[in-house]
Amino acid sequence: MNFYTPHPNPLPQGERERAMTSVSMEKFYSIIFGIIVLAAVGLQVSKWTQDHGKVIIGDIKIKVEVADDPVEMQAGLSGRESLDENHGMLFVFAEPGQPAFWMKDMKFPIDIIWIQNDRVVDLAPNLPVVAAEFLSTYAPKEPANYVLEVNAGFVEEHGVKVGDRVDIKY
Repeated sequence: MNFYTPHPNPLPQGERERAMTSVSMEKFYSIIFGIIVLAAVGLQVSKWTQDHGKVIIGDIKIKVEVADDPVEMQAGLSGRESLDENHGMLFVFAEPGQPAFWMKDMKFPIDIIWIQNDRVVDLAPNLPVVAAEFLSTYAPKEPANYVLEVNAGFVEEHGVKVGDRVDIKY
């Protein structure tokens, strides 16, 4: 007695092969699309990692955006509404100098911390937002190769002072 009864295939042989090829192509395109999406996400993560780092002053960790080219440096934090707590912008200079900063187009007050290699060399705390006609420039007393901008009050809240050790990773 034979209990196996073949299921009649409603598609003729050529149609069945085309249907299987169509399904295979859909899987192929889905896989390719997935690879492209993963690659794009990977590039974004890589770009974020290149443009971000951290600065540690004492036991305080600050997540930073890195400004290391003239365009990024000129823009700085201008035009932004705010900074998250324990976040900042790190300006990286190839050679130590006395880079001057101003509060042009700033929408929130900041503290500026000048750093030479691994030490704080000067501070400008609680710089207010001012109208364009009253802009001042702020420069360090000592040469610096890094400048860190953070929210106003950070220096006071964390007791940051000249001479503090700084660890910079980017």
